[in-house]
Amino acid sequence: MTATAASIDRWLDPYYQPDWGLEPNWLLSTPLEPRAVVAAQRDLPAHARPPDDTAQLLDQDLPRWETRIAHYLKLAMTTRRWDPGRPDPHPYQPRDVPGIMATATSRAVLGVVEALSASLATARNLDLRARLRRDAWQLKALTESVPFFVDPTTTHALAEAEPPGPDYMAEMKLPFPAIVILFGFDLAINADLFTPAETIIEAMAPNANLRQGLTHGANLSGIIIYANTDHTLCDTGGLLLTTNPNPNLAPPFNLDKQRSVIISRWDTAAHHTLRRIVHSFAAITASNQWTTIQPPPLDTTAKTWRKTARKSATRRAIERSGGIKLNIVDITRHTKQRQPQARSSQPTRQPPATHPRRGHFRATPIGPRSTPEHQRQRRQVFIPPTIVHGRPADPQTIRLYQVR
Repeated sequence: MTATAASIDRWLDPYYQPDWGLEPNWLLSTPLEPRAVVAAQRDLPAHARPPDDTAQLLDQDLPRWETRIAHYLKLAMTTRRWDPGRPDPHPYQPRDVPGIMATATSRAVLGVVEALSASLATARNLDLRARLRRDAWQLKALTESVPFFVDPTTTHALAEAEPPGPDYMAEMKLPFPAIVILFGFDLAINADLFTPAETIIEAMAPNANLRQGLTHGANLSGIIIYANTDHTLCDTGGLLLTTNPNPNLAPPFNLDKQRSVIISRWDTAAHHTLRRIVHSFAAITASNQWTTIQPPPLDTTAKTWRKTARKSATRRAIERSGGIKLNIVDITRHTKQRQPQARSSQPTRQPPATHPRRGHFRATPIGPRSTPEHQRQRRQVFIPPTIVHGRPADPQTIRLYQVR
């Protein structure tokens, strides 16, 4: 397979979005109607489901979630990247995590308010109760999961990479019970998947703006993964979808992107490509190739918050991690050009032609070197993509190798 040098540059571009090849039926097989979502929640671990006691949900959990969302919203407004009337930032940075969280939970908060206004605590309307549990799961998933942010370059590398084998994935241990992984940029999904499925749009998006936005295309902005009781990866989790701006709305609403979380499974044949992406991002969290940023505690409820937000220490904390405890995955590294070696008089084989090498996972031995090779433990480590330079080649004959 030959390509020009321009295709090499595009392959290295961290913001280039290729065709991810998500199958047309992955969304059609995802439960979206409120009662179906509640039924699908039974496949989640117990710690991932909202409480069955409605009184506990309304009196204890919802106030805690709303407090955290308000905290995210104030941190997002401090960055000045999420001000009304401005397009949403893209690609994303670590300081954008509170803004993504706040905008993704706004629809769920509205759904809870609508359910409460219908006297849900005393009503026997099953549809209202199902909507409450659907929206409560979204709030719980985004506010109580451990946040990970994957920088744009690493997002591109992991989305293109081949995940570890099924044997490793079956035994892989996640570091936390619930993890929300936010991508450095949105992975585009074909708009044709949504245009003919009006019933899916209606069931997924009670909000009119979100429903109209889906007709203009959607993006995958993150995933939510859960650990089973034995810390292995659960086959059911969440997908963070982001719609494209709706140009038909009046300004400044035509600049906004709508976000929502849906429950999904990725262990079926219909979710083959989606499962590959989920496994790659889950494996990077289990490989400990990430850095934890712990900022000083910021009290956004204090009366002096406006004054505190202007201090340089506060701005630095928000710049690094959005002002929250955040795990950042950034495996960017620069490939160094090797110095050409003097040719020996003996004939040797020719070096390989210049070609890109896709990112991949490799089993790296750990432990003392004195341990016999067959007894050493191994850990899956992600190797970033790189360009294998080899000998100088004609740009018209650069080879692109693809692993199938």
